[in-house]
Amino acid sequence: DDSPAGEAWADEVPLRRKGAWVSSQRGSDDAGGDAEAQAHGRGRAAVAAPRDAPTLEKMAEMESQLAGFERQCERSLREISEKQSETFDLLFGFLSELQGRQAKLEESINVLIRNVGGGGGCG
Repeated sequence: DDSPAGEAWADEVPLRRKGAWVSSQRGSDDAGGDAEAQAHGRGRAAVAAPRDAPTLEKMAEMESQLAGFERQCERSLREISEKQSETFDLLFGFLSELQGRQAKLEESINVLIRNVGGGGGCG
């Protein structure tokens, strides 16, 4: 034998494609192999067996739940939008009030400056 002793076993072991060994070791009722084998890439993803498929009633229930979630999300988004609009309205109201008060203050200061400046000064 010309091959090194460490490689002699390779001639005796039949080659199999990746995942074939794990799938050939499974029982007939095991659809996807164990979690450890799949975590290490030595198995196939589980395929839903017909007995695992959801029934029409279950599908309808799931669709109803999904529609409920959609309505709830839309309602929540609408409520958030309304609260943001209220907040912006309040902020713009405050801003308008401040601008009005600033204009009155400027007018009062201008009146005082004219009265004091036109009166000739103190004393």
